[in-house]
Amino acid sequence: PEPDQGWTSIDLQVDLTGPLLALKEVRGNQLLTYPHLPGSVLLPWVCARLRAAGIADTQRWVQAGALIVTAATPLLGGQRSHPTPLCFVRPKDDTVGELRNQLLSHANPDAEPGAAERPERGGYAVLNSGGAIQLGTAQLGRALHNHIQQLPAAVGPATTETALYSVQHL
Repeated sequence: PEPDQGWTSIDLQVDLTGPLLALKEVRGNQLLTYPHLPGSVLLPWVCARLRAAGIADTQRWVQAGALIVTAATPLLGGQRSHPTPLCFVRPKDDTVGELRNQLLSHANPDAEPGAAERPERGGYAVLNSGGAIQLGTAQLGRALHNHIQQLPAAVGPATTETALYSVQHL
């Protein structure tokens, strides 16, 4: 699209039918995944589908910033979620206590003076139909994978290498 034509937004729902690894980092023998599907992983797939539909300018659009694919986050209550804002806090040692937005209120008037609060991190949030904030997390799984490699005698003494890997997945 030309810049003066405005933006078009298209919702894409991804239904995972099996484990998916969106590699975030490797720690020792652990492969860790993002708790969402990054837009950078989806972008080549979206471009390929657009080209298959006869739209050939996808590379130019990506380079110009005219085609943007955002992360696929979990659905909460049938709605697309967003990363939990950094300003959300709740009473310390309370996982279901009153959620407070620090940008809208300074302190919980019902809390004891000096009561500690902890920030809410690592999840996703939606505003439900009743106006309440609903929090959730992605369901991550873990699988083990072993690797056995026999080194030939030409490299040195014939040996067998074994390793066990832990793979975290969506």
